[in-house]
Amino acid sequence: MSKFLKVLEKRTKSSLGTIGFGSSISEGPRSTMALVGLISSQSAKNLKLASQPGLDAVLLHVDKPGPGLGKTVKALAGKPLGIRTGVLSKEESSRLVKVGCDFFVHTLAKTHLDALYEGEAGYILGVDGDISEQALRALDVLPVDAVCVSLANVGSPLSLCHLADIVSIRIMFEKFLIVEIPKNVSAKEIEILRDSGVDGLVVDITNSDERSISSLQKILNSLPRPKYQRRNGNSGTTSLTGRSAGDFN
Repeated sequence: MSKFLKVLEKRTKSSLGTIGFGSSISEGPRSTMALVGLISSQSAKNLKLASQPGLDAVLLHVDKPGPGLGKTVKALAGKPLGIRTGVLSKEESSRLVKVGCDFFVHTLAKTHLDALYEGEAGYILGVDGDISEQALRALDVLPVDAVCVSLANVGSPLSLCHLADIVSIRIMFEKFLIVEIPKNVSAKEIEILRDSGVDGLVVDITNSDERSISSLQKILNSLPRPKYQRRNGNSGTTSLTGRSAGDFN
């Protein structure tokens, strides 16, 4: 299993809490959502930001990752690196996994079937809010580990319509759900996304600053306890109405 998927599993399981007099009381607040920093260039500044301890993983968005990717992996000092690319072929996925890529964010139309299952890499299907009903019904049986929905270009404040898109996707599968959020998303919006079954957030940190990352991590660590518990440490969650995913059919 990829390092990032292990992080997601650990984060979501922590939302279940502990029973009895465990040691977790002294551990302090800890987010139950993973945080991924998105960068679109491998500049020294962006790599420094990507190395911040508040990020669980880094996602590099490039058309075609070049030979310098190995240096990026080394600069992150063990932090999981993902690649979001337009076309994912077997040759490309094999090459990137050998260099040190931990996970991919890829599309339905331009992912070759034989590109999957390369080493221990994780495969995350990138979709937008207007995904077809036919594709929605197939999500749970597709050979992917998670689904990533982008809200990065919708702006803030998020609307109930945006939440409806998220929930309509969430209830269709038992895998991890990740959402790419606008930079100026509020703490309340993040809380509602979390309570709607979102397991991780992606935020663009390209040319950002350490203060912005620290502020977002502080929001995640300060969220109140979930209104409803997740069923199993994975994606099986309850919605804002308290109904489990399977109850919406």
